[in-house]
Amino acid sequence: MKTIINIIEDELKKGFSKASIDDTFAKVGLSNRPDLCEYQCNGCLAAAKALKKNPLELANKVVEGLRDNEFFESVEAAAPGFINIKISGTVL
Repeated sequence: MKTIINIIEDELKKGFSKASIDDTFAKVGLSNRPDLCEYQCNGCLAAAKALKKNPLELANKVVEGLRDNEFFESVEAAAPGFINIKISGTVL
């Protein structure tokens, strides 16, 4: 059985793929800032290092690819390249 984090990662991979970033970077964990979001992805930081690109720009591309995804209440890029995630209440 998949965990909620596995399901979030599956959805996030769609955004990474749309941004032409290897979806193996779409790793999700519980947020260390619950005041901002429930879950976070730091994969754009690692992807930026591998691709020699700006991590915030990569995060913005991933987020843009997820704008219409009804799974998320919100998904936002934050400096230096984090992706902050809130799950839609209807999904839960």
